[in-house]
Amino acid sequence: MKYSIVKSITTSLLFLLSHFTLANVDESQTKFIPTLTVEDFVAEADFRDAEISPNGRFLAMILSENKARYVIIRDLESEGSPVIGSLGDIIYRPTEIEWANDERLLVKFLVPLDPGRVKRQLVSKEDFDIYDYPMTTRMMSVDVNGKNSVILMKNRKVSSFVSHYLTEDKEHVLMPYMYKHTYALEKVNIYTGENELYTRGNWRTYRILTDNKGNLLYRLDYLNSSNETQIFKYTDENEWEEIDRINFDDVEAEDKENDAELVFFGLSEDSSLVYRQMNQSTGFYEIVEINKKDKSKKVVASFPDRDVVSLITDKRTDRFVGYKTQKDLLESHYFNKEMQGHYDAASKQVGNNNIWFNWPVGGSKKAIISASGPENRGQLILFDSETNKLKLIGDKYKKFKADNLAIPAVSNLKMRDGTEIRAYILFPPNFQDGKPMPMVVLPHSHPHSRDSAKFHYLAQFIATRGYIVLQPNFRGSAGYGLAFKSAGFKQWGGLMQDDITDSVKYMINEGFALKDKICIAGISYGGYAALMGAVKTPELYQCSISINGITNLEEHIEFKINGASDKDRAEITDTLYKEIGNLQTDIDMLRSNSPALRANEVKASVLMIVGVEDSLVYHGQTKQMYKALRKAGKDVEKFSIRKGGHNVFYYVDRKTEVLNELEAFLAKHLSL
Repeated sequence: MKYSIVKSITTSLLFLLSHFTLANVDESQTKFIPTLTVEDFVAEADFRDAEISPNGRFLAMILSENKARYVIIRDLESEGSPVIGSLGDIIYRPTEIEWANDERLLVKFLVPLDPGRVKRQLVSKEDFDIYDYPMTTRMMSVDVNGKNSVILMKNRKVSSFVSHYLTEDKEHVLMPYMYKHTYALEKVNIYTGENELYTRGNWRTYRILTDNKGNLLYRLDYLNSSNETQIFKYTDENEWEEIDRINFDDVEAEDKENDAELVFFGLSEDSSLVYRQMNQSTGFYEIVEINKKDKSKKVVASFPDRDVVSLITDKRTDRFVGYKTQKDLLESHYFNKEMQGHYDAASKQVGNNNIWFNWPVGGSKKAIISASGPENRGQLILFDSETNKLKLIGDKYKKFKADNLAIPAVSNLKMRDGTEIRAYILFPPNFQDGKPMPMVVLPHSHPHSRDSAKFHYLAQFIATRGYIVLQPNFRGSAGYGLAFKSAGFKQWGGLMQDDITDSVKYMINEGFALKDKICIAGISYGGYAALMGAVKTPELYQCSISINGITNLEEHIEFKINGASDKDRAEITDTLYKEIGNLQTDIDMLRSNSPALRANEVKASVLMIVGVEDSLVYHGQTKQMYKALRKAGKDVEKFSIRKGGHNVFYYVDRKTEVLNELEAFLAKHLSL
């Protein structure tokens, strides 16, 4: 393993989050050839997961090799840790693993709907690709040697993963399932595969929490139109009663795999619900516990200068054992001093990475650590709590080494009014200190989310093409308190855009970025900012890339309001009017800050990428901007993704198409 240290660049206010010094590249080099290809970025993980059995003896791993995917089981207590079991192949592809107990491993598979047809074409078809075929999921339970397998919920079309382990019942688990278009829990026997309907929610339900005996406690429903979660408790009268609603900031679409381990709900010792909620006075997220009887709340963890971004829970019981806070990196806080000591010891060794402990229940002295960071796409590490030593299991993506990734840095940038904002910067592998390079500014995709020191898939792809990537947390961004966030309200195209502009000018003035080789790119709100930058500061950008971007604020607000239910419409309207603008009193401002209505002012070359099945931003927004640019005689390209949604990086083939388009467009307009 390589460990990171923090170094300062003497020529600037930047701080490298890397073990690198700045590169000294041969001056005769005229063209940078990326080490990592588009195919590397879309390839599946070499190591997907690793799990320790509750007694600490067995290690199960999912790995990929020659287009096939396998589960490998090792006996850690035998000499040489030999492989004692394996399963999986090119057709039956394991995706997740979990130990049900010391003798049974649960494996989730992605399998073809028609395995016979796929097997025949595997032999006869030269360009065989498993992802060309309709797939479903299946859960299997096996012994520690991979034998005596049974399919769980075989009578259901799909099967998901375990939502709760019944710790007083060795044979059964609870698994969620969409039953007649509503969320349900099935009680499943892991030895026989038999299952029965346990309880049902509704079409909005995405989780039901129970205690260790399976008694119903809480239900969580998601309101898509308002990005809210409704919290219900199960009453003594066997009814569901709503006790609270909470709102979550959006997660960057292309970064969901990095944020999949964030936990927002857990249970206290007495089975009260513990969850993350924003403090309306400070604007920072904190952890609260709600009283089941009188609905009163008490604050469990709160900070005056940072967000609590996640609970840490025992994933088998949902028991709340700690929490994570966010500055540049995530930091874990455990209530148990011994656990905190283990985390601190491991954190020092891993360096500038975000790390997650996965402790098995059952007295094991070993644990799995998942680590990732700005220059680390993911590592799986075996931790021994008796010695505090780490052993690398494997890089999740073997080709992604620090040596061929961009060099991460962070800086405070001063804006025109004197306010400082935090910005994350990636320098390409061929960067030379003192030699300006082309740059792409990448605003985050929701105005009130934030960037941090983590592996950012799209930013790393762009940076490894040979461009500096700048990610500023402009006014309106989350994570810096209420005043900073609310400063972005009604500032689409205003103060938020000015902060992006000032960040770009900083990089030019400090000698990092070439002033005539700048592109602005983004998704959703970031796509809006990319187009608005081309409108508002046409002299600053040579190109602009919008992926599912908003182009007409008035029509976007109307689309969101009309898409809300009657019950939620008033609340959605209030939020949109507060954060973007009022359709009655702010109409002139909204129209002035709509790129589609000012297309004639654009000078940059524009690339518009749109998923035609986007449910969050109406695809007509892209169509309207494209037509306006064409009518104004501007240089514009449009790339439509068939059956693509808001997250254009979700499917491998569409991800490949998007990255190829981006690479070609940037090379055309930013190459030296």
